Amino acid sequence: MKRALISQMKTKKSNIIVIAVTMIIVYIVGIALIGMLVNFDDTATRYIVVGTPMALGIGLFANFFMIIGNYIEGFQTGIAMGRTRKTYIIANYILECLIMLGMTLITVIMYFVEKALGKVIYVGYEYNSIYEEIFSDFGYIGIVAIIILVIPITAMFIATLYQKFGKIIFWIIWGAYMIFMMFGGRLDAVNFQNITNLILTSGVMKIMIGVALVAIVLGMAVTTMSLSLKQEVKNY
Repeated sequence: MKRALISQMKTKKSNIIVIAVTMIIVYIVGIALIGMLVNFDDTATRYIVVGTPMALGIGLFANFFMIIGNYIEGFQTGIAMGRTRKTYIIANYILECLIMLGMTLITVIMYFVEKALGKVIYVGYEYNSIYEEIFSDFGYIGIVAIIILVIPITAMFIATLYQKFGKIIFWIIWGAYMIFMMFGGRLDAVNFQNITNLILTSGVMKIMIGVALVAIVLGMAVTTMSLSLKQEVKNY
């Protein structure tokens, strides 16, 4: 397992660099953006942290598709070169979780740096702690766990379905997304806020969502492992 992790880490070194550079660039752009908005808006009395969530969002988006692409190509190449399927799958998931952990830690550092800069740059403006309120509602540990544990297995699950069924799986995902957007778009701001408040304040709803999320993740993990163990491997 250790050898498999080291091997995959070497092949994904360039991806890690790309993600880090992308996050830093977006982070700087976000800080500059909020600076321009505050300085050019005469009615502005408060400022928020923008660079950090932008960097994390773009970083997660980019890494999600990198995981899909790497798993499709890396699985075929790795198995064709003699690596055992189970070892490759487990090592890939562990490494992707470690990358997610690294992204999360970088984001925490970015947040405190940006918040400290705001106190120096925006003297006289009130700090809007909207992100702290959101995290306190959902729980820091819960948010971090979802980012680190769920995103990698979701991307690997999609990659596995692609290997099994081909490009049609992306059309299915796109169709499901469009249906969600069509029906979700009918919710006005008041109804959406009411649903959100219900989820945040109801202990039963939180438990039900937690159980459903665990079941979905386990289902994706079992499906990924089962299909990958039977996946036909091309010879390169």
